[in-house]
Amino acid sequence: AALRADPERDPTSDSAGLQAVRRRVSALGAAARMLRKEVATQLLPLLAQANAADGLREAIAAGADPDAADVRHVRALTYAAAQHGPFSEAAAALLAAGADRHASDRAPEVVAMFAPASRAEDRTRALLLVRSLGPPLKALYSGALAAAEDE
Repeated sequence: AALRADPERDPTSDSAGLQAVRRRVSALGAAARMLRKEVATQLLPLLAQANAADGLREAIAAGADPDAADVRHVRALTYAAAQHGPFSEAAAALLAAGADRHASDRAPEVVAMFAPASRAEDRTRALLLVRSLGPPLKALYSGALAAAEDE
C-alpha cells in the first residue's frame, strides 16, 4: 500500500493551516520591512548631524525618505549643510538619494532658530531671517519655523 502523507504532520502539504501560516509569515515580513523603514527614516536627521554618510546610505537603502525631518521639522539635509557644509559627505549622500536640494539653502539660519537661550541673539536673528524668506523656502521651512516659535 502506498504511504500517504498526513496533512497535519507534513510541512509540505498545502493544507489550509499551512496557507494560513504562510500568510502570517508574509505579513510579519511586511511589518518588519515597514518598521525598519520607519526607524531608518527617524534616524536620518541624527545621522546627518553626525555626518555619517555610510549610515545615511544604509538607512536610505532600508527605505528611509531622503527628505526625512525630525520632530522640529528640520530635514536631514538641512542639518548636514548647516553643521558640516553643503558639500559634506552627508549632504552628498542625501542629495544622491534624491533629497530636495533647497533644504540646504539657509540651513545655518534654520538650525540657529533652535539655538539655546545663551545664544538668544543668534536665535532671534535666525527667526527674523527665516520669516523673511521668499515663498518657496518659507514653505519648505514653515514647519521648522512654527516649531522654533513654539519653543
